[in-house]
Amino acid sequence: MRVAKMAAVLALVLPMAANAQIINQNAPTNNVPMAAFSQGDLAQSFKQSVGNIVGAGVFLDFSFGSGAETLTIELWDNLPNVGGAMQLAAGSTAINGNNVWADVFWAQTNITAGQTYFLRFLSSNTLSFNYVISGDLNNGYADGQVYGGFGYGSFPRFDYTFRTYENGLAVVPEPATYALMVSGLAMIGGAGIIRRRRQA
Repeated sequence: MRVAKMAAVLALVLPMAANAQIINQNAPTNNVPMAAFSQGDLAQSFKQSVGNIVGAGVFLDFSFGSGAETLTIELWDNLPNVGGAMQLAAGSTAINGNNVWADVFWAQTNITAGQTYFLRFLSSNTLSFNYVISGDLNNGYADGQVYGGFGYGSFPRFDYTFRTYENGLAVVPEPATYALMVSGLAMIGGAGIIRRRRQA
């Protein structure tokens, strides 16, 4: 009976835990207000250390004004203005204030660990100077760089203050293996019941 309960708990807990979101890439240095959304074509390259990504965030460090807007972060396999580039995922969140992290999440997207990908940052107010993305002028993040201004101008020594998320339980068993685990626990529980009956 105890093992059967364990199997039931496992059946409930593992699917929920499979969506755990933990930080993978982290570029927290914030030493300058780097780019307003109105500048257009804002992107950051990066390399994820695992084969999946479930979201990203950016630090909004300085504000020239106020007002609610919507931040969208898109994941691309190349800069969006490069021929053949594909958008792989996207997420949005409301923003209304500065000096805060703004994170967005999406369904797990499988990628190649160690390969360069790109985050594109957009606001619902394309002319906005209200919100400015913080950044680092000292090349603190070695696996990527800033792109900004119409045409995705390249700034190799600059980085936005950003982070990415991974599914922290990427080692969760595949469905077939998981089913065997649960049925195996149930069989053990059944054997325990039979044994107790024989002893009685």
